[in-house]
Amino acid sequence: MVLEGMDDASILDAYRQQKWDNNARWQLSTFAQTQLGKWEGTLVCYEPSRTADGSVRMVETGAHATKASAVVVKDGEIEWHETLHDERLVTTRTLRAASFDRERGTNCVGNGYSFTAGTGAEGEGVGSDGSLMFELGLRDAHQRVRVKFAFSQGTEGNMEIERVAVVREVESTLPMEPPQKLPPGGGLYDPPPGDRANYCSLYCDGGLTLVFPVKVAPEMQGFVSVDWTAGNMRYQLDRKFEKFEQRVGTLELTEISRENSEIYPPRFKDSGQAGQD
Repeated sequence: MVLEGMDDASILDAYRQQKWDNNARWQLSTFAQTQLGKWEGTLVCYEPSRTADGSVRMVETGAHATKASAVVVKDGEIEWHETLHDERLVTTRTLRAASFDRERGTNCVGNGYSFTAGTGAEGEGVGSDGSLMFELGLRDAHQRVRVKFAFSQGTEGNMEIERVAVVREVESTLPMEPPQKLPPGGGLYDPPPGDRANYCSLYCDGGLTLVFPVKVAPEMQGFVSVDWTAGNMRYQLDRKFEKFEQRVGTLELTEISRENSEIYPPRFKDSGQAGQD
């Protein structure tokens, strides 16, 4: 709102704030349209193991049942709740329009979202022990995959991967169907540019590929990616960061049909055409 007597700088600040507020309400609405409901599934944990040459491989450590829900409790407010075997992996929180703020680690784009979990208000923030966990989620029709990346403080101020948890769910109000038989993921459709030293690629059954750092300095830029083939579609969700922190730098979603992803590369550099987004 522009009031009489406001100078140009104040008008610009008010305009920017209005744009931010509108975007936050849009993200809450988008999240509600794509993630509401009651869900049941299985969580599979992976933990790092050092090989003889000093590299890191992720080892499966067990599977556990999960329950989750996202319910509108009143206008503009969603209760997100989950029941897991390990409280350290829970991202239960109350979501309002103001919650969708990249500074606070919560962002939504299309059928994908990302949370940062910890000890801060409404569930987000860095843990008191310096730990950091964030979650990336994607929905396709009546199924969903959520991936939790938990990091702890390591040597020389670096953050090191502590565990990765893959949650596969279906809406609990629908009859259970046999899971789609897909081979393990075969890599990212559109790998983000940048140095991949100290990164790990995890190829999970059901067309799922995860790429993430196993060790990262706080001031280092990078990304965490989830590539998922589901039904007739293929999705890639990238959480990119300028430095490793609670804040979401950018959250980018690529959607392409499963068939086309096997034919068209993500970028047509030689022909000068735009990439497939």
